[in-house]
This record gives sequence, structure tokens and C-alpha cells, in this order.
Amino acid sequence: MPEVFDFPRDIQPILDAHCVTCHNPLDYQGGMSLAGDRGPQFSHSYFQLTARRQLADGRNRERGNDPPRLTGSAASPLMQKILEGHHEVKLSEHEIAMVRLWLDSAAVYPGTYAALATGAMRDTLWTQAIRLDMNLPEALEGQRAISRRCNSCHTGAMAISPGPSLPVNFLDRRFSSEAVWNLSRPELSMALRAPLAKEAGGLGICQPKDAKTKAEPVFASVEDPDYRAILACAQAAKGKLEEVKRFDMPGFRPRQEYIREMQKYGILPSDLGPGDPIDIYATDKAYWESFWHRPEPLAAAH
Repeated sequence: MPEVFDFPRDIQPILDAHCVTCHNPLDYQGGMSLAGDRGPQFSHSYFQLTARRQLADGRNRERGNDPPRLTGSAASPLMQKILEGHHEVKLSEHEIAMVRLWLDSAAVYPGTYAALATGAMRDTLWTQAIRLDMNLPEALEGQRAISRRCNSCHTGAMAISPGPSLPVNFLDRRFSSEAVWNLSRPELSMALRAPLAKEAGGLGICQPKDAKTKAEPVFASVEDPDYRAILACAQAAKGKLEEVKRFDMPGFRPRQEYIREMQKYGILPSDLGPGDPIDIYATDKAYWESFWHRPEPLAAAH
């Protein structure tokens, strides 16, 4: 068992083995994907489990003195599905224990403090909102295309995110930016698949507001200029994410503040170069272990 759980490293492989066959961006059974594709801030699987209230993690609860089994694995619908054999899915005892202990340790997404204030298309740093794709021309063109082709229907509670760094209805399992944008496989973004005709490889869920029949799609083919603009928006966001990197991506480097503090505590070398690799999990582990009590050996009796 890991000492600190990390969702992409420890839990996603279990979902890949048992859940993604049905719940993926292509088949989309149950209207959800449990694949590890990256959204603007989280993976699609982590977001869907959160938005669909499958995790009783107690986040942002102000109450105290809760009754037993109100949070953790005992109260998580995900655990119930696993134990009951959801659609005859059977996990090994080790996999069940992994999910149970992850749920009982607050169902965290990153397993390292090095992830803080990194790898999100939109973040707030010292009260300042930061949008990674704000200066990308493809982002603006994509927003215009969504405004032209989607916003006549998608308003209010049904409003969708017009771009990866523009969260709307954040915890809505259908319309959140985390559900709409796929930054691992941009062409599988729901912003593209839902309005694309089935004959062209889409889901054909959306129709124009003035459609004469329910069979009329928003995009009849992938050659539609607005489809291409939205795709380019997602591709540009993917490129930006690959440039700045998230904690679970190869070559990730923490913020300078993390490096500075770990150097101050003697965990990282003071002469660490800007291109030197950092094992963030080993660094965190060494930091926590620096607080362990290590008594001096008793002097030999005279």
C-alpha cells in the first residue's frame, strides 16, 4: 500500500482494468467516462466520481462531531458498487483494499504537495485568476464558434464552458469544463462529440435550436469550420498543458516556492539546477520523514 495515495498513480489503473471498457469517451455508457484523460484541472474519471457524488470525502464540510460512517468508504456509493459487483465487475482483494483506503484517506487527487498551483488551465494565485490559454488565438476563435453554434440552447443551468480555462457550472456532470473538454484526446471532447452527427463519428446528442427534425445535427461533418475552430481550441489547450505540465506528467517540475522551501529544509540540494530532475514523491517522503523522532543511542554503561 502507498503511504500517501495518488489518484492517477494508484486508483486510475484499477478503473482502467475494470471500468473503462464501458465508461469511456467513445462508448460513454451511463453518460460518463472513467478514463484517465485530462480535463482542465482534473482527470475525467476523478471529476465524474466527484460530480456524481460517488465519493463521501467530506470536502468543505463545516460541521464537526459527525455520526459514524458519514464519510469515507462506508458512505461512498463507489465502494458499494464495488462490493456488490456492479454489472458483475469483480475486483481483487488488493484492489478493493486500495480503493477503500484511498476513500478513507479523503479521496485525494494529487498525492504530493508539489502539485499545488500547477497544471490547471485556470487557477487562482494570491487572489489573481490565471488563465493559461488566455493569449492563445485558437481559444478566442473556439469561444466564438461555441457562441455561434451552442449558446442559443446552452444558457443558464445548461450553459457550457466556452473554453478550457473558463469554468461554468463547475460541478455539473454534463456541462462543466471538466466534462466538456478533453486535453488528452481533444477530438474526443464532448464539446465536439455531442453536436457531431453519428454518421460522422459523433454522438449526435445536440440539435440546432431551429432544427426541423430531431435527426438534424449541429455539425454534419468534421469539416464544418466551427467544428474545426472548437477542435483547434482544445488542441491548443492540450499543447499549453503539455508545456506547463501537471504533476502526473513526465518532466513535471514544481513551482519555485516548493523548491525553495525544500532547499531551506535541506531536502533538496542548494545547488539544484533549473534542468535537474526532481522526484516529487521522494522529496515529499523525505520531508515528512525529517520530522520522525530519532533518539540518540544510549551511551555505553561504564
